[in-house]
Amino acid sequence: VFKPNALELGAALGTHVHAHDDAWLEAARARVDARHLLLTLGEDGMALASAGAVPLRIPAVARDVFDVSGAGDTVTAFVAVALAAGASIEEAATLANLAAGIEVGKHGVAVVTPDEVRELVGA
Repeated sequence: VFKPNALELGAALGTHVHAHDDAWLEAARARVDARHLLLTLGEDGMALASAGAVPLRIPAVARDVFDVSGAGDTVTAFVAVALAAGASIEEAATLANLAAGIEVGKHGVAVVTPDEVRELVGA
């Protein structure tokens, strides 16, 4: 899984990011030679391009945003833990998106607990 944000990916590829264009996302995924490209898009959520699959758009969770510091790290951590626990990449990305929504609602770089995610999903 390669997980940049749009600014990072655009700089790395030397181009403007076209996150809503399926063909562009697939070409970017292939260019970085990753099985999965999970592109974080701030208030627009995430786009997941996986080899052999139609890209998935995951909308941001509507929350008050206090500080986006640490949101990308939260996504990376939640994706890694979810995959290690046996989740599919789609499940892991969706869970990570929820966790990032919680994290940006806190001041500074903050921890997101499993209980906070469970509470958000009503589990």
